[in-house]
Amino acid sequence: MSWAFTVPNAGGNQKFFSFSANVGLGVGVGTHGVPDGGPAVVLLGIGLWVIEFIRRKVRRRACQQKQIEALTAVVQKVSAQLEATKPAPQVVAENP
Repeated sequence: MSWAFTVPNAGGNQKFFSFSANVGLGVGVGTHGVPDGGPAVVLLGIGLWVIEFIRRKVRRRACQQKQIEALTAVVQKVSAQLEATKPAPQVVAENP
């Protein structure tokens, strides 16, 4: 199979741009074909879905990490307050 592409020059003179090619269609001859739209679109959709899935997981982990850090800060603050208000140990003497 052969094809040609010819376009006149936009300047108005008689020069043309031309391109042509010969493509073999026999088994083992020429180039391999490009997949049709169906499988290509399916693979593209799967790839985009995987990227979005990973993006959501990363966002969720980042959000959970922020929540863990905030809760850790609250626990440390409450722990420090409890230590500050904890009464000093008292020694009780026994009566003989």
